[in-house]
Amino acid sequence: ECSNSDSTIEAQGKLTVDTKDYAYLGGYVGYGYSLENCHNAVSLTYSLSASHVGGLAGRLSGPTVKDCSNSGVISAGQSDYTGGLVGELSTGSPFTLTDLTNTGRVQGHDYTGGLFGRAYAGYNTRSDSAFTATVARLTNNGAVSGNQYVAGLMGQLVATAWWDSNWHPSIIVSASEWHNCGDVTAQHASTVAGLVFRVETNNAGSKLTNYSNTGLLNGSSASENALFGSATNFTVAKQS
Repeated sequence: ECSNSDSTIEAQGKLTVDTKDYAYLGGYVGYGYSLENCHNAVSLTYSLSASHVGGLAGRLSGPTVKDCSNSGVISAGQSDYTGGLVGELSTGSPFTLTDLTNTGRVQGHDYTGGLFGRAYAGYNTRSDSAFTATVARLTNNGAVSGNQYVAGLMGQLVATAWWDSNWHPSIIVSASEWHNCGDVTAQHASTVAGLVFRVETNNAGSKLTNYSNTGLLNGSSASENALFGSATNFTVAKQS
């Protein structure tokens, strides 16, 4: 188990690669692999326009984030890919994202979420199989704000697999227990959502069960249709 608390990180540095600026700022690691049982209470402040800021990690390349939480305030109003836990997870295999909680306020720019700015799985495999990515028991209670593509849990979630025209692998996202209670605000009013702004998979069997949003979206109560900005090959189960 790893945990930290009772401090504030204020960062000003950046890494420039091919004219793009990266902050890679996190309470534990700037750029790491996977995280399990990690808890952050440190507040992070970043004022430059470089991307990737998160309460635990700025960016991860591994497939697993489990049993993690953040209670620190994340202030990165000019940074794309900002999350309460992870700015961006980008991995080459189906991910497992389970038992994750944020209670801190999160401020970012484009692709900002209470848990992840963006979570991406791109699996390149010679197979016709359907692989499972599990995304379950996600909770955000903190206010989330940004410029565009802003949501209570994630700005964007993508899970897809491919090889060539002779092979047709896919990823099924098994999703359950997604809950947002934090108010969500976007400068571009049409780019805000209660749970995830953009969801994309390449298997129509991907499905979400047991979910809720009680946070206000740009100051107004959210309708059922406002849980997502768009969803491709992703079904949201009806609730009684």
